Parts: sequence; structure tokens; C-alpha cells
Amino acid sequence: MLAALAPTLPEDLHDQALQAALAITDDWSRARALAALAPVLARRPDPSLWHPTVRDLAERGTPALLAGVTALAQWLAALTSPSDVEAVASAVTDALQSTW
Repeated sequence: MLAALAPTLPEDLHDQALQAALAITDDWSRARALAALAPVLARRPDPSLWHPTVRDLAERGTPALLAGVTALAQWLAALTSPSDVEAVASAVTDALQSTW
């Protein structure tokens, strides 16, 4: 349901939609919802949301982290301006280290 609604959500609901997607317990369904949200989040790239998102995914284990980061690739691409690359890379590195 969230995946179908993602493209039509008003901007003020994007953060809540991201939190709702992260709350999904089934890995496949969560990845599907995150993939649907990625283009929406990419239109308003906010690096401050990236780190907590990656941390949440990492707490679920490496498979969930990798599936989530893959699903959010479009958002990640929008965040990778030269000033954001370090923050994005740091968030992923920290998350990966916490899963080992």
C-alpha cells in the first residue's frame, strides 16, 4: 500500500512515510516500500535523514542493510554531491561496522 501511495504523498509526509517503510518487518515488503520512496526522497535530498535510515537498516542485519541501501539507490545518488559524499559514506561504513 505504501509503495502505491509514495509517488502521490505531499512533501510534509515524506519523513513519516520513510519511518513507516522502515517499520515494515518483512524484508521484501520493506525493500519494495523503500524503492517506491526513493524517487520521492531524491526530489528533496536531505542528508540528515540518511544516517538514521542506514542505522535502522543495519540494526536488522547485513542482508536488510544491503537490501535497503540497494532499494534506496536513487535517493543515495541524489545525496552524493561533493559535500554529501563523506556523510553518506560515513553512514554506510558505520552501519556496516555495527553489523559485524
